[in-house]
Amino acid sequence: MQPDQRIDAAPGRLAVLLGNTRAMWDAFLAACRADARLLQAEHPLDAYVEQRVRAAAGSLGSAPVPNPALCRPLAQGL
Repeated sequence: MQPDQRIDAAPGRLAVLLGNTRAMWDAFLAACRADARLLQAEHPLDAYVEQRVRAAAGSLGSAPVPNPALCRPLAQGL
């Protein structure tokens, strides 16, 4: 693994790697049909993914909700 592909997480922090397949598009389009506010977002797909990650993180109980400002694509800077 290249150094710029490593996720540096301090002890007590959680690092999450997200990926997707073509199946994501059906779920995304269904979400857009169900909630037109997604289409009004500056970046609808980013808004959808953030919404789903927050929901998943919230289901973990006391785990903190991720701050999207701290996220970066893995390929960024490659």
